[in-house]
Amino acid sequence: FSASPVEELQERAVLESQAEQILEGVLRQKEILDASGASTWGGEDFRAALRSISDGDGLLRSRDYRGATAAYERAGQYLAEVRSSAKSILGDALERGGRALMSGNAEAAREAFRLAATIEPGHAAAVTGLERARVLDEVLMLVAEGEEYERRGDLRRATESYKKAAQLDSLSRPVQLALARVDKSATERAFQKAMSEAMAALERKDYETARKGFQQANAIKPNQPGIVDGLAQVEEGQRLDAISQYQEKARTLEAQEQGRKASEQYQKVLDLDATVQFAQLGKRRTDERADLSDGLDFHNNNSERLSDGRVLKEAATILDFAETIEPAGPTLQQQIANLGEVVAKMSVPMRVELVSDGLTEVVIYRVGRFGTFERRALDLRPGKYTVVGTRKGYRDVRLELAVVAGKVPEPLLVRCEEKI
Repeated sequence: FSASPVEELQERAVLESQAEQILEGVLRQKEILDASGASTWGGEDFRAALRSISDGDGLLRSRDYRGATAAYERAGQYLAEVRSSAKSILGDALERGGRALMSGNAEAAREAFRLAATIEPGHAAAVTGLERARVLDEVLMLVAEGEEYERRGDLRRATESYKKAAQLDSLSRPVQLALARVDKSATERAFQKAMSEAMAALERKDYETARKGFQQANAIKPNQPGIVDGLAQVEEGQRLDAISQYQEKARTLEAQEQGRKASEQYQKVLDLDATVQFAQLGKRRTDERADLSDGLDFHNNNSERLSDGRVLKEAATILDFAETIEPAGPTLQQQIANLGEVVAKMSVPMRVELVSDGLTEVVIYRVGRFGTFERRALDLRPGKYTVVGTRKGYRDVRLELAVVAGKVPEPLLVRCEEKI
């Protein structure tokens, strides 16, 4: 059975339409790939696709619709392969461009990133890479300039060059490493300078300057062992200086016979270090001297109390002790001389005569009871005495008897005359 001419024409029309439809799809794929520069990066698959399209066109013109369809389908398969490889080729181009930037090859970097930008226009990494490749030579020149300054020890200018390079390409690894390196060097240099100045100040015992230097060093590189040790030496030096100053003041005040104030200076030393022996001994000594001085002044200023035998004995004991003190300064010598004179005067009794009426009972406070008498002579040490007379049926009398050393008092009349 054979098809009729009409049927054959219909079949040919169908086959032609199918071939043309497949060609239309293939040409759309090719157009998209052409826009992404596939002619540059599509390789053998893209070229094979073009050949298959050309073959299909020839077969189509010769009305070999089945052959044309097969050729166009092969072209579509090749174009699909090209399209699927685009992502891989893009990644390779970006990687190549990155390596070229790292190695300093600006031309290779530009070529790789251009390809990436062709495959995917507007791709962020490709755009950035092209910009970095554009300034790469200038960046490398600035890095080289900075390295030369580093070799000369001019960290300031080196930093300026590296910062200029960073302004052009902040992502440059060599630039980042260079900036980190000079920053570390500058930090170390500043640290060493602060430490050297602090140690020099410590050596000359300028402790406040040394403290500031160590604190500055600590702000640069915190908690370094040398800083901790240096600050400890500052504290110890200031402590020893303070002790020395307090000791000198104490000695001066002792020489001036200002015992209480000298004791305060020794106490300041003990507040800093309770084990300092000179301060322990000094405080004990000056406290004793101050107590002795107070005792001498008290008896000198209250000599009338020495009429009491107990008080006189106490004053004599203090006087004996004061005379053993060596060295005795002018003030102590004067105090001893004054009290010695007072004790001597107060130790010599004076003859006192009392006159009464033989009816009045007479008592002298702190001396004794003398009963009644008309005339009585007594030996009393200088001082003030209270004399009391009592008589039944009469008002008591109270008199004051002042006994002055070296002066014989007038007879004292003691009698009760006012009846109750």
